[in-house]
Amino acid sequence: MNTQRSIETFLEAATSAGWRIERRNDDEPLDLPVDVSQRYRSVPQSYLAFLCKVAGAASADGRAWFLCETQFHPSDPEGFAWNEIERMALESAADETERQTITSFWDRHLPIVMVPDGDYDYLAIALPEGAVVHGCAPEWEEVDRVADSFEDWLSMLAKALLEPDSSSSKPFALRLACSRRQ
Repeated sequence: MNTQRSIETFLEAATSAGWRIERRNDDEPLDLPVDVSQRYRSVPQSYLAFLCKVAGAASADGRAWFLCETQFHPSDPEGFAWNEIERMALESAADETERQTITSFWDRHLPIVMVPDGDYDYLAIALPEGAVVHGCAPEWEEVDRVADSFEDWLSMLAKALLEPDSSSSKPFALRLACSRRQ
């Protein structure tokens, strides 16, 4: 399946599951903040294509959301920042060596989905290879590989949204899929 088809399949599945989807005008150029685009130079084209199509995507209950262009631009100093997990980890670091380890990890992991209730789950793209990984508190930098690529994960999530009882759904994708309209 090509990237555009994977994105459309996800958007259709998410919409039917009650997710709040906001499409963006894909004629407008993508405008990521300089600190994001300079820090993450090898972002997979599939995620960039997603960002060009989607202005917002949040689960039906609002407890999980994709980081899209708007979320990368700080607007509410009291809100949940795109790099909030990294910021929390740095605040709890014991010393400068641990802070450097945390920063190094986040230099290679672009967060793409946030689920801050409970264990502060997140999904990130491991760079430069492009695999999607899942992490959560309290050891945010200990991650599990969820999919080999963003496109694979998006397809997996779409399947979980369409078939939430499918045994082939991965646990984290299924958790997101369970955030359905009541």
